[in-house]
Amino acid sequence: SPGKDFPEAVTAFERKFPEKNLRDVHVWSSTIGNSSYYPSLDMKYPYSYMGHLDSNQIAPRISPLIIYTPYIDKVPLANIARLDDYFKISGVKYVLFDESSPFTNTLVSSDRQIYKDLGILRDKDARYHAFEVPWEIRSAVAIDKKYINDLKTFPVKLDLMAINDQIALDEYVHKFVTMLYQPENIPLAITYPANNMIRIAVPKGIKTNTVYVNESYDPGWRGYSDKKDIAIAPSGPNYMKLTLPDNGKGGEITMIHHWPLSHYVSFFLLLLIPIEIFIANCISRKTQKKYETN
Repeated sequence: SPGKDFPEAVTAFERKFPEKNLRDVHVWSSTIGNSSYYPSLDMKYPYSYMGHLDSNQIAPRISPLIIYTPYIDKVPLANIARLDDYFKISGVKYVLFDESSPFTNTLVSSDRQIYKDLGILRDKDARYHAFEVPWEIRSAVAIDKKYINDLKTFPVKLDLMAINDQIALDEYVHKFVTMLYQPENIPLAITYPANNMIRIAVPKGIKTNTVYVNESYDPGWRGYSDKKDIAIAPSGPNYMKLTLPDNGKGGEITMIHHWPLSHYVSFFLLLLIPIEIFIANCISRKTQKKYETN
């Protein structure tokens, strides 16, 4: 689950900027941890936002890039550029760095405005610095036909504890992001009406039936457009490639995630644990009382 301070950091952000919509954008904070399962519907993280069976390769790479930097005062601008790629591919719009982070110092003191400085956030004893990225968010994109072959998945055997594989992933991400932001590819509006649902608006006249979505793929997804099934496959760092049944028709894509039966069985068994502990304690107390009486 997210770092325990993460909801407080986001609450402080919402308190200071009530006009900014966090419901349908991704937020990154240094307290997020490497996964973000079962968050509130009011916040989206740059990972799998509902805890799918399969995660993505962005999760174990993005936070160490920031948290474990060897720099104390400032970081090189090349490191910021690399981080840009990860924020772009994961759809991050707002970033909450620690106030003492060298990334904060670099962004605040730069001669040119790299990110929009939103100021300091205070929550209890913690201080964060909020920034807004300057680029257009592309969490759902209609991919032009000439780039469809570039949607292939990254190698799944990358060891993200090995430096050479970290560099390789950085290069895959940079190439993928460069493709996504080509002008022929059209960003689509995406909303999250429920914790197991995504909706994407596709305007009429789109000359491709391929759509990229930066949410983690797993076989539990089902997609529909105009009551027809959508083919869903993994893409990039285990995000999703959708193939629509019709070209240029437009309309709305609805995606719903269904858990396998084993998930519900496991969840039910977890709910039974407190009951089992309570019964065991009652039996233990009763046995102990009987022993003391004898």
